[in-house]
Amino acid sequence: MLKSLSVDQPLRSALRDFQDILSPDQKRDLLAQATVSDAAAVIILTAEIDRENAKRRSRGVATRLFSFLESVQQFSTIVDTFVSSNPSIAALVWGSVKFVILVVSNFSSYFDKLSTMFMNLRSHCPIYSEYQILYPCSARLQTALCTFYATVVHFCKKAIEVIQRKGVVQATTALWRPFEVEFGNLQNELQKQNERVRIEIDLASQQAAYQERMAASRERHLSRWRAKRDHDEALNRRIQANKRQLKERRKSLLETLSSYNYKTAFKQARGKRCGATCSWLAQTSEFKDWLGDTQSSLFWCYGIPGSGKTVLTASIIDELFCCNPINHPFVRFFFCQYDSPESLKARTILGSLIRQCLDVDTMSDPNEADLKQLLRDSPPDFKDLNLLMEKVASVSQEQFIVIDAIDECEKAERNLFLSAMRRLMNSSKVKLKVFLASGFHIGIELERALKLNHRISMASPNAHSDIKTYIENSVAEKKKDGELVVGQSQLIGEIQDALIKGAQEISWTAESARKIFRWVAAAKRPLSLEELREAIAIQPCQPSLNSEALENDVNRLVPYCGNLIVFDEEDKVVQFAHHTVKQFLLAESRTPSLDSFHFQLPHADHDVGEVCVTYLNFNDFKRQLAKISATKTHIYDPSAMLRTSLSAGLDMSTGNYWLRRVQLGTASNVGRIDVERQLYDAAGVNGSGSIKKLQATYALLPYASEHWLSHSPAFAEENTKTWRLWNNLLLTGSSVAQMPWTFDEWTHRTKSVIRWVLQNEHCALLRHIESSDTNTLSSEGRRQVLVDSAAQGRSQFVDILIGLGKIQNLDLGIALQVATGGGHLDVVERLLVAKADVNAAAAAAGHGRTALQAAAGGGHRDVVERLKQAGAK
Repeated sequence: MLKSLSVDQPLRSALRDFQDILSPDQKRDLLAQATVSDAAAVIILTAEIDRENAKRRSRGVATRLFSFLESVQQFSTIVDTFVSSNPSIAALVWGSVKFVILVVSNFSSYFDKLSTMFMNLRSHCPIYSEYQILYPCSARLQTALCTFYATVVHFCKKAIEVIQRKGVVQATTALWRPFEVEFGNLQNELQKQNERVRIEIDLASQQAAYQERMAASRERHLSRWRAKRDHDEALNRRIQANKRQLKERRKSLLETLSSYNYKTAFKQARGKRCGATCSWLAQTSEFKDWLGDTQSSLFWCYGIPGSGKTVLTASIIDELFCCNPINHPFVRFFFCQYDSPESLKARTILGSLIRQCLDVDTMSDPNEADLKQLLRDSPPDFKDLNLLMEKVASVSQEQFIVIDAIDECEKAERNLFLSAMRRLMNSSKVKLKVFLASGFHIGIELERALKLNHRISMASPNAHSDIKTYIENSVAEKKKDGELVVGQSQLIGEIQDALIKGAQEISWTAESARKIFRWVAAAKRPLSLEELREAIAIQPCQPSLNSEALENDVNRLVPYCGNLIVFDEEDKVVQFAHHTVKQFLLAESRTPSLDSFHFQLPHADHDVGEVCVTYLNFNDFKRQLAKISATKTHIYDPSAMLRTSLSAGLDMSTGNYWLRRVQLGTASNVGRIDVERQLYDAAGVNGSGSIKKLQATYALLPYASEHWLSHSPAFAEENTKTWRLWNNLLLTGSSVAQMPWTFDEWTHRTKSVIRWVLQNEHCALLRHIESSDTNTLSSEGRRQVLVDSAAQGRSQFVDILIGLGKIQNLDLGIALQVATGGGHLDVVERLLVAKADVNAAAAAAGHGRTALQAAAGGGHRDVVERLKQAGAK
């Protein structure tokens, strides 16, 4: 155990200063809050805050605090391991933050400002997973962490001092401005200290690797005559290294089991809760009966899309955690999301539920052995997942599993998950309470799979109070903000009619809403307000960014779309309020006045692609990049660069360490961070100040650079205004346009290029390659594309290749054989028109069967009949 005096001195001093400004009553309250926290403490505290502030007639704000509080709680659980002389330090750190938030939450305006500031502070907080394993053996890292959280305590002290000032009890907006200035210094200090923590984490990692090598070396060379002290030191180093390796091994196993962030959807759903809504369900007899059931049982909440099931599910999770805050039940949860395919897989759901039962520090040896056995296959066998689920479920006699939107999963995936729940509920080792929220159409499935003793509909009369509360709160909020001025209540209906009738009079707002809908629907990832602001202001082929066309107030973009678009305050992105909004917009219009708001997703995807191509061809970037040498203008492979530059200057282990970190970052941060960094390097931008300036000026650049190709598979000269610009990006290898291959691979049309074109069904790229004067596909590559396309039923690819007249008759016959085997009648028709030999000899690529044999073997009667009509024998 390391000495605590030096490493935690700043933290002790900060806690002492904080307590000095409190009254005797406040000190007693602080000590009451100063308890050792667990992972559930964050959910319980934020739920309590929203409950206390339910009368404020607004959406819950406690979720803004979630990430920041989670950082403090995680540090609190870890600090005791090296603060041995006074274990209460950890409890006081958590207690101080909790005390301040509960006090400040009594002052609504002040709390809104402070919660927003805490939310913004999350980006400055150290990442627990990065220091969890390293901190026990690095006094420097411990000191940096203690100093960081000492500043957090100073932050809390400042918050209390503001309340104690005369006149601040009212917490008026006028008094907030100087307070913001006061907190600015602390924010800057936290940012600097976070950078120091990151440096210490890197150093600690290298130090740990070095110590492991030295320990192994010394053990090999330690002779009998060496002092016992040397032997003991070497043995202690080996013990510490073994502990660290054990944690790293277990951490790796858990990340392999599940890396899905199950908390994000929960936090988003919480943030949509308005005032005291959603409290009705916990008061019903149906819910109380379920809680009191002495056996494993299922509670099913069902309703139509958009009825509020997801928000209600989040409130049930809060209810379960808060029903007994001291000895709270073991609760696991998962939200299936229509726009996250990974979340709709039974393996993902079950893997996440298992992961929530396990922890690096508390995992048992048998659990570790089971995980190793399970993860020997990729992906793990679902039966083995079931068995592991049963084993880890024994951590608690009674536990709850809460699942939202299980109906979003495909039926096969639902059946897998429900079978796992049935097996677990039938187990005698645990009493399991399962809460499912879904549409009513899967009721029969649930009846067959599980025993449905407890259920309730979102149309229940008990829920009517929520509708009234929501409407009253929304109207009151809009009237308060000056958005709605009504003299008589009957005018509400007239106002609605006037808004529809007057839509054409505010055409700019309506047009902005149309563009926003299309971008949010087609975007490959959620967009920030700044990205969206630029995206909707760009016209295809414009030469440069026109700042005059940009919306002056970025915060007005969401209101343009009514309640159909929401802004996630924590992740700073724009999304549809519910997946049914997207479904409605993509469906055929039934109201003539709304026709212009409906669209087809392929058309929106094409429009987004034209904007991305236009953006990457801006003269702004051409002027900037003209100043940079050619060696800096190519998007590079970070790991390849490091492999070259580190090999000469560092020892092998240190070089491999940094290489692993870059490769891990590239794999876990899909494109965006690496793309941004490379773009800024290509533009000759160095330093955080310059990067922020470039980001502020060209917010859409990272997105356009990464996704321009994925938005352009349907590009063709006849339907694309930016066709010339798009071709130019491919021909010149522009520095701002990222490609999923190297320039050399692209030039030589390697297999990796062909594979990408096929996997992404990119007709435009195939057309570009085959229409070029040089560097077309080889005959072998062309045959591969034709045969693969015919086998997969990609009729557009087949049309392109046939239309260019470069396909040999033999290849047409092989393509016909694989197309008939797959039952792709439309492809068969195209090949027959192109004079493919219907009686060509069986080829190996066609699995040794003629076209007629392949069709008959696949049971495709319509194809067999067509082949006979064409003369097949």
